[in-house]
Amino acid sequence: MNKETVREQIVAKIAEQFKKDPAAVRDEDHLAKEYGAKSHDLIRLSASIQATLGIKIGYAQARKVNTVSEWVDLAASLIK
Repeated sequence: MNKETVREQIVAKIAEQFKKDPAAVRDEDHLAKEYGAKSHDLIRLSASIQATLGIKIGYAQARKVNTVSEWVDLAASLIK
């Protein structure tokens, strides 16, 4: 799976969870600042991304991720 496909799937999950138009989700968007994400929202997002992409994201890893592009980079790095 290439990075663009990973990005598309993560953007779709972010848009779904935060009720945004996928076309409006930008790589530099900070989930807490732009979308008001709280820690429980990020845990739900992490679980959704893990299920969709078939990867395992550690709690410590997920806590360090703030922007859309950081989620994409993390997920892409975990895909074998």
